Amino acid sequence: GGAEVIELSGSTMGTSFSVTALDHDRAVDKVALRKAVENSLLKVNAQMSNWDASSEVSRFNAFASTEPMTVSEDLAAVIRAAKDINAASEGQFDITLGPVIEAWGFGAKGGSAHAQPSADKLAAAFDAAGQTDGLHVNGTQISKSRPDTQIFLPSIGKGYGIDRMARTVESFGLKDFMVEIGGDLYVSGRNADGLDWQIGIESPDARTRQAYQVARASNLGMATSGDYRNYFEQDGRRYSHI
Repeated sequence: GGAEVIELSGSTMGTSFSVTALDHDRAVDKVALRKAVENSLLKVNAQMSNWDASSEVSRFNAFASTEPMTVSEDLAAVIRAAKDINAASEGQFDITLGPVIEAWGFGAKGGSAHAQPSADKLAAAFDAAGQTDGLHVNGTQISKSRPDTQIFLPSIGKGYGIDRMARTVESFGLKDFMVEIGGDLYVSGRNADGLDWQIGIESPDARTRQAYQVARASNLGMATSGDYRNYFEQDGRRYSHI
Protein backbone atom coordinates (compact mmCIF):
# COMPACT_ATOMS: atom_id res chain seq x y z
CA GLY A 1 0.00 0.00 0.00
CA GLY A 2 3.02 2.32 0.15
CA ALA A 3 4.80 4.18 -2.59
CA GLU A 4 6.03 2.27 -5.61
CA VAL A 5 9.78 2.53 -6.18
CA ILE A 6 10.52 3.27 -9.84
CA GLU A 7 14.01 2.37 -11.05
CA LEU A 8 15.31 3.19 -14.53
CA SER A 9 18.81 2.89 -15.99
CA GLY A 10 20.60 3.09 -19.31
CA SER A 11 23.55 4.58 -21.16
CA THR A 12 24.35 8.18 -22.03
CA MET A 13 27.34 10.49 -22.56
CA GLY A 14 29.78 7.59 -22.65
CA THR A 15 28.67 6.36 -19.22
CA SER A 16 25.49 5.20 -17.45
CA PHE A 17 22.45 6.94 -16.01
CA SER A 18 19.92 5.91 -13.40
CA VAL A 19 16.68 7.17 -11.90
CA THR A 20 15.18 6.10 -8.58
CA ALA A 21 11.83 7.71 -7.76
CA LEU A 22 8.95 7.17 -5.33
CA ASP A 23 5.49 7.08 -6.93
CA HIS A 24 3.27 7.70 -3.92
CA ASP A 25 0.06 7.51 -5.94
CA ARG A 26 1.19 4.55 -8.06
CA ALA A 27 -0.07 6.43 -11.11
CA VAL A 28 3.04 7.21 -13.17
CA ASP A 29 3.33 5.68 -16.62
CA LYS A 30 6.83 4.18 -16.34
CA VAL A 31 7.17 3.65 -20.09
CA ALA A 32 6.38 7.30 -20.73
CA LEU A 33 8.76 8.37 -17.95
CA ARG A 34 11.62 6.35 -19.42
CA LYS A 35 10.99 7.75 -22.89
CA ALA A 36 10.88 11.33 -21.56
CA VAL A 37 14.10 10.88 -19.57
CA GLU A 38 15.91 9.30 -22.52
CA ASN A 39 14.69 12.06 -24.84
CA SER A 40 15.95 14.75 -22.46
CA LEU A 41 19.37 13.08 -22.42
CA LEU A 42 19.43 12.64 -26.19
CA LYS A 43 18.76 16.37 -26.55
CA VAL A 44 21.61 17.34 -24.21
CA ASN A 45 23.90 14.85 -25.91
CA ALA A 46 23.09 16.32 -29.33
CA GLN A 47 23.95 19.75 -28.00
CA MET A 48 26.99 19.20 -25.75
CA SER A 49 28.69 15.85 -26.36
CA ASN A 50 32.33 15.96 -27.47
CA TRP A 51 31.94 12.26 -28.31
CA ASP A 52 29.28 13.00 -30.98
CA ALA A 53 30.83 14.50 -34.12
CA SER A 54 27.44 15.91 -35.16
CA SER A 55 26.67 17.66 -31.84
CA GLU A 56 26.47 21.43 -31.63
CA VAL A 57 29.67 21.73 -29.63
CA SER A 58 31.56 19.44 -32.04
CA ARG A 59 30.38 21.50 -35.00
CA PHE A 60 31.48 24.68 -33.22
CA ASN A 61 34.89 23.13 -32.57
CA ALA A 62 35.19 22.20 -36.25
CA PHE A 63 34.16 25.73 -37.26
CA ALA A 64 37.60 27.27 -37.79
CA SER A 65 36.35 30.82 -37.89
CA THR A 66 35.81 33.78 -35.59
CA GLU A 67 32.39 34.44 -37.12
CA PRO A 68 29.36 33.85 -34.85
CA MET A 69 27.50 30.56 -34.98
CA THR A 70 23.86 30.12 -33.92
CA VAL A 71 23.30 27.39 -31.32
CA SER A 72 20.52 26.25 -28.99
CA GLU A 73 19.52 28.33 -25.98
CA ASP A 74 20.67 25.45 -23.76
CA LEU A 75 24.23 25.39 -25.12
CA ALA A 76 24.47 29.18 -24.99
CA ALA A 77 23.32 29.13 -21.34
CA VAL A 78 25.89 26.49 -20.40
CA ILE A 79 28.72 28.44 -22.04
CA ARG A 80 27.61 31.60 -20.21
CA ALA A 81 27.65 29.67 -16.93
CA ALA A 82 31.10 28.26 -17.72
CA LYS A 83 32.40 31.77 -18.39
CA ASP A 84 31.00 32.95 -15.04
CA ILE A 85 32.69 30.06 -13.22
CA ASN A 86 35.91 30.72 -15.12
CA ALA A 87 35.88 34.32 -13.91
CA ALA A 88 34.96 33.40 -10.34
CA SER A 89 37.74 30.79 -10.19
CA GLU A 90 40.32 33.15 -11.75
CA GLY A 91 40.69 30.87 -14.76
CA GLN A 92 40.98 27.55 -12.91
CA PHE A 93 37.77 26.26 -14.52
CA ASP A 94 38.50 26.22 -18.24
CA ILE A 95 36.22 24.62 -20.86
CA THR A 96 38.88 25.29 -23.55
CA LEU A 97 41.31 22.84 -21.92
CA GLY A 98 40.33 20.15 -24.47
CA PRO A 99 43.64 20.13 -26.41
CA VAL A 100 45.56 19.42 -23.20
CA ILE A 101 43.15 16.66 -22.19
CA GLU A 102 43.45 15.13 -25.66
CA ALA A 103 47.27 15.37 -25.52
CA TRP A 104 47.22 13.13 -22.46
CA GLY A 105 44.78 10.70 -24.12
CA PHE A 106 41.83 11.31 -21.79
CA GLY A 107 39.57 13.14 -24.24
CA ALA A 108 36.93 12.17 -26.77
CA LYS A 109 39.54 10.87 -29.21
CA GLY A 110 40.83 8.54 -26.51
CA GLY A 111 43.30 5.91 -27.55
CA SER A 112 44.37 2.65 -25.99
CA ALA A 113 48.00 3.66 -25.49
CA HIS A 114 48.26 6.45 -22.91
CA ALA A 115 51.64 8.09 -22.66
CA GLN A 116 53.10 11.27 -21.28
CA PRO A 117 53.08 13.78 -24.16
CA SER A 118 56.29 15.38 -25.36
CA ALA A 119 57.14 18.86 -24.11
CA ASP A 120 56.50 20.32 -27.58
CA LYS A 121 53.11 18.63 -27.91
CA LEU A 122 52.08 19.76 -24.45
CA ALA A 123 53.25 23.32 -25.08
CA ALA A 124 51.21 23.48 -28.29
CA ALA A 125 48.17 22.13 -26.44
CA PHE A 126 48.49 24.71 -23.67
CA ASP A 127 48.86 27.45 -26.26
CA ALA A 128 45.46 26.51 -27.68
CA ALA A 129 43.86 26.27 -24.20
CA GLY A 130 43.03 29.03 -21.74
CA GLN A 131 40.72 30.74 -24.22
CA THR A 132 37.49 30.88 -22.17
CA ASP A 133 37.74 34.67 -22.07
CA GLY A 134 37.82 34.55 -25.87
CA LEU A 135 34.42 32.87 -26.08
CA HIS A 136 31.60 35.33 -26.74
CA VAL A 137 27.90 34.70 -26.21
CA ASN A 138 25.27 37.03 -27.64
CA GLY A 139 21.82 35.54 -27.23
CA THR A 140 22.04 32.21 -29.06
CA GLN A 141 25.11 33.19 -31.06
CA ILE A 142 28.56 32.11 -29.93
CA SER A 143 31.95 32.99 -31.35
CA LYS A 144 35.63 32.65 -30.51
CA SER A 145 38.53 35.06 -30.72
CA ARG A 146 40.84 32.33 -32.03
CA PRO A 147 39.55 30.03 -34.79
CA ASP A 148 41.39 27.02 -33.28
CA THR A 149 39.65 27.30 -29.89
CA GLN A 150 37.99 24.04 -28.77
CA ILE A 151 35.23 23.70 -26.18
CA PHE A 152 35.30 20.57 -23.98
CA LEU A 153 32.17 20.26 -21.82
CA PRO A 154 32.22 17.07 -19.68
CA SER A 155 32.98 19.14 -16.56
CA ILE A 156 29.68 21.02 -16.87
CA GLY A 157 27.61 19.31 -19.57
CA LYS A 158 27.00 16.17 -17.51
CA GLY A 159 25.70 18.28 -14.64
CA TYR A 160 23.40 20.10 -17.02
CA GLY A 161 22.13 16.72 -18.25
CA ILE A 162 21.36 15.76 -14.65
CA ASP A 163 19.44 19.01 -14.18
CA ARG A 164 17.37 18.28 -17.30
CA MET A 165 16.66 14.75 -16.03
CA ALA A 166 15.49 16.18 -12.71
CA ARG A 167 13.13 18.65 -14.37
CA THR A 168 11.74 15.82 -16.52
CA VAL A 169 11.08 13.59 -13.50
CA GLU A 170 9.41 16.50 -11.70
CA SER A 171 7.12 17.04 -14.70
CA PHE A 172 5.56 13.65 -13.91
CA GLY A 173 4.56 14.90 -10.44
CA LEU A 174 7.36 13.06 -8.64
CA LYS A 175 8.97 14.88 -5.70
CA ASP A 176 11.11 12.19 -4.04
CA PHE A 177 13.80 10.98 -6.42
CA MET A 178 17.46 10.61 -7.28
CA VAL A 179 18.86 11.08 -10.80
CA GLU A 180 22.45 10.16 -11.61
CA ILE A 181 24.89 10.14 -14.53
CA GLY A 182 28.23 8.43 -14.04
CA GLY A 183 28.22 8.99 -10.29
CA ASP A 184 27.23 12.67 -10.40
CA LEU A 185 23.70 13.15 -9.11
CA TYR A 186 20.81 15.28 -7.92
CA VAL A 187 18.50 14.23 -5.09
CA SER A 188 15.08 15.58 -4.20
CA GLY A 189 12.98 14.96 -1.12
CA ARG A 190 13.34 11.70 0.78
CA ASN A 191 14.09 8.05 0.07
CA ALA A 192 11.79 5.05 0.54
CA ASP A 193 12.53 4.99 4.29
CA GLY A 194 11.42 8.60 4.66
CA LEU A 195 15.00 9.74 5.30
CA ASP A 196 17.40 11.96 3.42
CA TRP A 197 18.98 10.08 0.55
CA GLN A 198 22.02 8.09 1.71
CA ILE A 199 24.83 8.51 -0.82
CA GLY A 200 27.78 6.15 -0.57
CA ILE A 201 31.15 7.73 -1.40
CA GLU A 202 33.51 5.07 -2.70
CA SER A 203 36.78 4.38 -0.94
CA PRO A 204 39.53 5.86 -3.19
CA ASP A 205 41.27 2.53 -3.75
CA ALA A 206 41.42 0.80 -7.14
CA ARG A 207 41.78 -2.61 -5.47
CA THR A 208 38.42 -2.61 -3.73
CA ARG A 209 34.90 -1.29 -4.20
CA GLN A 210 33.35 -0.31 -0.90
CA ALA A 211 31.85 2.76 0.71
CA TYR A 212 34.30 5.02 2.50
CA GLN A 213 31.61 7.31 3.86
CA VAL A 214 27.85 7.81 3.57
CA ALA A 215 26.60 11.34 2.98
CA ARG A 216 23.03 12.41 3.74
CA ALA A 217 21.62 14.61 0.99
CA SER A 218 18.32 16.20 -0.04
CA ASN A 219 17.41 18.82 -2.63
CA LEU A 220 20.95 19.32 -3.91
CA GLY A 221 23.43 18.23 -6.53
CA MET A 222 26.55 16.27 -5.67
CA ALA A 223 29.62 15.09 -7.57
CA THR A 224 32.88 13.36 -6.73
CA SER A 225 35.92 12.44 -8.77
CA GLY A 226 39.04 10.39 -8.07
CA ASP A 227 42.36 9.46 -9.63
CA TYR A 228 42.07 5.73 -8.88
CA ARG A 229 39.94 4.53 -11.84
CA ASN A 230 40.88 6.52 -14.93
CA TYR A 231 44.67 6.67 -15.08
CA PHE A 232 47.83 5.18 -16.57
CA GLU A 233 51.28 4.55 -15.13
CA GLN A 234 54.58 5.41 -16.74
CA ASP A 235 58.06 5.17 -15.22
CA GLY A 236 56.57 4.39 -11.84
CA ARG A 237 54.31 7.45 -11.76
CA ARG A 238 50.53 7.60 -11.99
CA TYR A 239 48.87 10.07 -14.40
CA SER A 240 45.12 10.47 -13.96
CA HIS A 241 42.43 12.23 -15.96
CA ILE A 242 42.20 14.86 -13.21
